[in-house]
Amino acid sequence: MKTIKMLEEEIKEKECELAELKRRKIKFDCMTQEQRLATKLHERFCHFNHTDQCGWFYCEDDWSQSAQKNYIEKAEKILLIVKYETMLEILSVL
Repeated sequence: MKTIKMLEEEIKEKECELAELKRRKIKFDCMTQEQRLATKLHERFCHFNHTDQCGWFYCEDDWSQSAQKNYIEKAEKILLIVKYETMLEILSVL
């Protein structure tokens, strides 16, 4: 059985996790559809090592670095052809 102190520590950890999730959601909500789709495309299709082969997580949030710029360009081209919601459905089955 967990002690009060253990439960309090677990609550504190979960509150930190929740705060981080809220921060990430706010950041995601502020993105354009192109940026959101670029993020989804990267999550789905990038198979590089993110330690030293892909700079996605080392980029600033201005979307000007090559790792993010490459995916944003793809997202823009895709959104000329298909709606954002449709592309999300397509990605869900790939």
